[in-house]
Amino acid sequence: MKKENLFYLIVVLTILAIRLSKFFFLQNVHLIVSGIVIHHFWIGFVSLIFGFLIPKKMKISKILLYAIGMGLIIDELVFMVFGGGLDIDYWKLQSVIGAVFIATIIFPFRKKIEEFLLKINFIQLISWLL
Repeated sequence: MKKENLFYLIVVLTILAIRLSKFFFLQNVHLIVSGIVIHHFWIGFVSLIFGFLIPKKMKISKILLYAIGMGLIIDELVFMVFGGGLDIDYWKLQSVIGAVFIATIIFPFRKKIEEFLLKINFIQLISWLL
């Protein structure tokens, strides 16, 4: 399987796994730190950061972390943009359609995204952000 297809497959499987686990097993279960609910969007962001820290020669590990991180971010992005905060908001039509829409939109760009993520390292990322 091509790396970009593996990347996209893991993104989609991550979204499906999160949605199904929230529906069947993790209803009203939240990660709370100091009274603040930590959404899986932020866990996805941390996964992306860890992906930047892995050496370039470990491509499969990088792809795995990037894809899981992107899947977690995509799954909750629309939910957060529309101000969702409750589990009922997570299952609103715009949240579900938004996650599917974003996952569909990135499909044609999967190769470019995967190439970009494998090319840059943490130092380049920090220099771009500053």
